[in-house]
Amino acid sequence: MKINKIAVVWAFVMLLACGYLAASAPSKGPIKKRKLAPQAPVRMPRENFIPTPEQVAQFQGDGNDPARLYTIKPALIGAEVKERTPQEDKLFGQATAIMLRERPVPPDRVQFFKWVDEGDFHFKTCGWSAWVYNVTPIPGGLGITLKVWPKVTGDALIANSYYEEYAWTDGVLTYVKGYGNPKTPGKMVHW
Repeated sequence: MKINKIAVVWAFVMLLACGYLAASAPSKGPIKKRKLAPQAPVRMPRENFIPTPEQVAQFQGDGNDPARLYTIKPALIGAEVKERTPQEDKLFGQATAIMLRERPVPPDRVQFFKWVDEGDFHFKTCGWSAWVYNVTPIPGGLGITLKVWPKVTGDALIANSYYEEYAWTDGVLTYVKGYGNPKTPGKMVHW
């Protein structure tokens, strides 16, 4: 009976050893890789691209956060801006959230306001302020117009502004064009 147990245990050990040796032996043939079928990219719903009010609060940062160097708000209702419907207010809020997330600074704007930093002034550019000036629905997204001016160190205010047009489609912001405000040509500084 003992010999039978020893034979069974020995056969089991040999079976395990042979299996281990077979599995760990190098392959002599080429390894065939499985081809994967191409898959269409997964698209998130458009609503997921628009930041929530909580995310916008994070984008705003606090007083010591460099993110505060860029302030964007919907344009104020007044002489140049007509009153908005609730639907338009919602679009302006979405556009503001998008622009706060993206914080674009196109080279055209920097070129337009380079006189601020190159001039013999007692101030320099330290950030940007902007109004979402116009929002229009376009296929797949929004057309957004910003009215932008530089924040400067010191007590001066720059009265010049720069308009920038953007297209926001499927979560991608594209700069279309920019141009100076024709109502404020030249270099205008308020002290």
